[in-house]
Amino acid sequence: MLKLRIRADLKCKKHPHFDPAKEGRGAIKGGCIACETLCDLHLQSEKLLLAAQYFQNDNPMATAWRVIARRELKKA
Repeated sequence: MLKLRIRADLKCKKHPHFDPAKEGRGAIKGGCIACETLCDLHLQSEKLLLAAQYFQNDNPMATAWRVIARRELKKA
C-alpha cells in the first residue's frame, strides 16, 4: 500500500490571493514565474492523485500491475 501525505501552503509573494485550483493559468498576472510554478505544481499533484486512484481501484490493469510487481520482487 502506498501512502503519501504532503501538505504545503505555497503562495506567491506578489500575488498572495492567487489560487491555481480555482483560477487556473489564465489568471496569472504579468507572466509571474512564481504563479506559473504554482500552477505546474497543482497540475502535477492532480495527475498524481488520479494515477493513485486508478491503481487503488480494483480494475484489471491495477491487478495486472500488482502481479507484475510481485514477480519482480521475487526475482530480486
